Amino acid sequence: MSNGEQKSEKLLSLAHFKSAAIKCAVELGIPTAIKRCGRTATISDLIKEISLVPAKAPYLSRLLRFLAFFGLFEEDEEEFASAKSKTVYKLTPTSRLLVQEADNDSTCDMSHMLLLFTRPSTTVSTFFDVERWIRDPTSTKTVFEAAHASMADSRFTMEVVIKEAGGYFKGLKTLTDVGGGHGAATAAIVATFPDMQCTVMDLQQVVSSAPECGGTVKFVVGNMFESIPPADVVLLKLVLHSWDDASCIKILKCCKEAIPPTGGKVFNINTVLGHRGETSKHVTEVQLLLDLYMMRGHGFERDERQWKTIFLEVGFANYTVIPLQDPLAMIVLHPSPLVVEMTVKVTGTGGAKEDSFLSTDEAEAAP
Repeated sequence: MSNGEQKSEKLLSLAHFKSAAIKCAVELGIPTAIKRCGRTATISDLIKEISLVPAKAPYLSRLLRFLAFFGLFEEDEEEFASAKSKTVYKLTPTSRLLVQEADNDSTCDMSHMLLLFTRPSTTVSTFFDVERWIRDPTSTKTVFEAAHASMADSRFTMEVVIKEAGGYFKGLKTLTDVGGGHGAATAAIVATFPDMQCTVMDLQQVVSSAPECGGTVKFVVGNMFESIPPADVVLLKLVLHSWDDASCIKILKCCKEAIPPTGGKVFNINTVLGHRGETSKHVTEVQLLLDLYMMRGHGFERDERQWKTIFLEVGFANYTVIPLQDPLAMIVLHPSPLVVEMTVKVTGTGGAKEDSFLSTDEAEAAP
């Protein structure tokens, strides 16, 4: 599957979040609140205007960042009396149509029609249930189990990782895949590096139903917040974005204890929002949609500054960001003290390429 096809697939699978986000903004009364604030409002202004508790400010900011990206609101930076720059949000011609007028008689108020077409209990649920109506389901699996039964995505992701950053795997003798499910990612690794001893760690209910792999792969039950089986490298594929900062710090501390102080690595495969000034609108939209999706729990997608804060707290002062198939990247963490900006040559199974990353002056950082 090409990079462009991957972008289109992710946009299609997350497209309904755009409607959900607009619906949320209208139900909160954000367009109306911005108008009441003089057509320009900060997050603090909106928190007060729509009567939200201050703890919800980060979530409101993420919602508006996404809505501003595709033009429902205008996002800008303005200087205030405190001499500090703050992000402000303004109405656009589109969002002005969603302002709920007090007399409710405005011919320009389209908010009620929008809410009708996005009502979960009627319009939306009817279309999501079409498949059930066409085909009577007989499977005993839950939605969660069915979604995780297919391992194609993990295998594809790791094939891309090996192609783009295979050099980082060379010379490694052991690997622990944390939250590795049924071992799809590990299977892709050992297919290229058959001598590597791999451990897949997950919860009891996952490991108990894992297929027998044999050879150099074994499954163990464990808790990533308590301890991780020791290895030359610990793999975290789409794990940390599901957790808040405090939880990520606990997980990474266990990872650091599991790897050798010299030569050990942690491979963190995740989204890095806006990495290296990414300007592709499709990539940015996928990243922001993924961030909205993570609001279903305690996690969120992070930019490089937010990742760096976590890494430094754990003691990973040195890291390398390797762009993968959009919108993912692999962040290689080294337990080394010095960080410098340099150009490294990453050699994967697909060939060599040069790029500029945060790295170290130690030779082991650039395979």
